[in-house]
Amino acid sequence: MKRGLVVGLLVAVLVTAMGLSAAAQGMRVALLINGTLGDRSFFDSANAGIEMARRELGINARVIEMGDDPSRWEPTLADIAEGNWDVIIVGTWQMTEHLEKVARENPDKRFILFDSEVDYSQGGLDNVYSILYKQN
Repeated sequence: MKRGLVVGLLVAVLVTAMGLSAAAQGMRVALLINGTLGDRSFFDSANAGIEMARRELGINARVIEMGDDPSRWEPTLADIAEGNWDVIIVGTWQMTEHLEKVARENPDKRFILFDSEVDYSQGGLDNVYSILYKQN
């Protein structure tokens, strides 16, 4: 559950960093799950963090379960990036390459990647915040 709380708290930090703490209510956040909810672990924890941010910050959030078919992940991420979202959150190493591509194509969007890290040395990824967790 701690990882989900980290996602929720990170949304709060981004809201503050963007100078929108007074206007957090109504901030539009999308969480894309490259799998499904119900794992009682990783993805459910991220969803719990979004629910916490929804309750405590008043954000507008949408959780999208993309399923287990990797061919759906990048097109879904690209579609969401074209929408009216302030922050788009994805997780796991499996989304890293997709996010690097879509984030470069949408420099005006803010992205969060949890449990992995983009290759910032490639450039063009200043709009991505990566979160890594200690395994111990």
